[in-house]
This record gives sequence, structure tokens and C-alpha cells, in this order.
Amino acid sequence: YAVQLGRNVLWAGTMNQDETTKTLSDKVLDRGIIINFPTPKKLKSRTTHELAAPEDLLPRSVWNDWVKKNAVFVPDKKENTKLLGKYRSIVEGINDELGKTGRALGHRVWQSIETYMANYPTVTEQQDEEKKRKELDKAFQDQLVQKIMPKLRGIETRGTQGDCLKRIQEKISDYQLDEDFKNALELGYGQFMWCTSNY
Repeated sequence: YAVQLGRNVLWAGTMNQDETTKTLSDKVLDRGIIINFPTPKKLKSRTTHELAAPEDLLPRSVWNDWVKKNAVFVPDKKENTKLLGKYRSIVEGINDELGKTGRALGHRVWQSIETYMANYPTVTEQQDEEKKRKELDKAFQDQLVQKIMPKLRGIETRGTQGDCLKRIQEKISDYQLDEDFKNALELGYGQFMWCTSNY
């Protein structure tokens, strides 16, 4: 029998991206989130663990209370323009530099960043504007790493493209990503390759 799937069904999939897999296309990068795990400090042996008891299903009403489906930071509201203006300006500046390398970020990337930030738990719970800004910085840092850095993969680290990378690094210098950015410049044999997560 055919089963109608409603909007309450979420599909999640994962894949590894390393030397054994093909590079993800821009279309996939635009729609997905890339998570890099840090190098383990201590290696552990495999142990057996009992699985936890299954949790109750999340009621749809609770999900609907949580998720912000529409743009929360409506651009025509003055306070929201002020709140998100800094982040949009950084992404637009990065996009200008990417245009010089023959690449670009589409509307979908910014919309995804905006939605992620609007649904970030510590952003939604903050009423104090100063504290909300700090939490927005954390959410934006996540999105720089998950949405923007993967789009830089393969850009030449020297010449004109290298100069664009340096200007991008300057634009994101407030987000504690300098060490990882430096690694990405050095570890890819002449091409940008974001592969660490020391931030």
C-alpha cells in the first residue's frame, strides 16, 4: 500500500567524506551540513555498551513549538536588520571574493544560515539583546564551518585565488577559526582543504 508521508517525517542521512569517497558536489554542499570531528587526544579500545531504552516519540505539537519554519529575522523589521546585518555583510563579502575564483554562494546558503541561526536553542531562549548577539555569534561560527568552508575546498592557495582566501580569512577573523583556516591552507598540497576542527 502507498503511504502518504506528511511534513512531520524527517529524513536524515550521513556519509563520510575522505580520500575513499568522491568529493561532494556544490548542490549537495548547499543542501547539507558538513561536520568535521577533531583528532582524538586518546585512542580507546572498543567496548560493549548496552543500548539505552527507547525514548517516547516526540509529539508533533512539541516539534511545531520548537521549529521556526518561516524567516524569524524578517528583513523589513528594523531590529532584525540590525541584528543580522553584520552576518549577512560577512557572507556577502565572502561571496564577492568567491566570485573572483569562479565560484559563488547561492541564496539557498544564506537562507539555510539564517534559518539555522533562528532555530539555535540558545538564541531562541535569550531575551537580552547583548546575550542574544553572543549566541548568534556561536551559531554563525557553526555555519561558517558547516556551510561556507566546504565551498572553499579546492581553491588554489597561491596567486589570485590565494589572495581571495586571505581576504576571506580576514573577514572571519572574529570567530576563532584562524588555526583551522591556516591548516586548510597548508594541508591540501596547494589547495584549500578544511579538515580540522580545533575551533
